[in-house]
Amino acid sequence: MNKDQIKAIIKSGISGVFYTLDENRKPKIVSPSEWGKCFGEIEKFRVGRARIFSVEVSTVFLCVDHRHSVEGDPILWETMIFGGKYDQYQERYTSEKDAIDGHRKAVRMVLLSPFEKIINWWKNLE
Repeated sequence: MNKDQIKAIIKSGISGVFYTLDENRKPKIVSPSEWGKCFGEIEKFRVGRARIFSVEVSTVFLCVDHRHSVEGDPILWETMIFGGKYDQYQERYTSEKDAIDGHRKAVRMVLLSPFEKIINWWKNLE
């Protein structure tokens, strides 16, 4: 689907463009009724999940473009942290590769957070 077709969908009053993942994990635009069927397949859309003590890092395919504009690539993936120092941290991405990298970054943030004071102290010694 090109930008003109997406603009037409938005102008028609539909509140967004809906996506699912094809068999190669590539985003594809679907109708709202087809999109609604996706909610039974939540694990299909999970990119990463980590539980570190009481903190959870979750990265998922969103199924709806969160760019809210026809300019630029659709924003379809999101990483969030629930609990701990970075509670409600959020990053969004335009590709699954960026989402995987972002998930790893968020996990590192959580793992290193108890040691930040020591790391900063050590850096100041240099």
